[in-house]
Amino acid sequence: MSRRGDYGVGMALASTTSQVGCVTVIIIIGALLLGLFLDNLLDTRPILTILLILVSIPISLFSVVRIALSAARRVQAPAGKEASEEGEDRQTHG
Repeated sequence: MSRRGDYGVGMALASTTSQVGCVTVIIIIGALLLGLFLDNLLDTRPILTILLILVSIPISLFSVVRIALSAARRVQAPAGKEASEEGEDRQTHG
């Protein structure tokens, strides 16, 4: 793979890592704030906050898997295209 291809893969990995981090933080902080708001509104102090944070964990994990699979598809698609083009070049120049 060329340096340009390595750079593209590195940027895709960096982008995926930042997306995963941001989405995870947003989901957990959102659950915390919603839980605190609902606990304050319904006067059930820690129950809903704890419940929503626990529910946010599998949601966050699901989001991480979806983002990672999407990024893997994006990285593999150009690599597969380059490999098929190289194979065609070898057959023509063969």
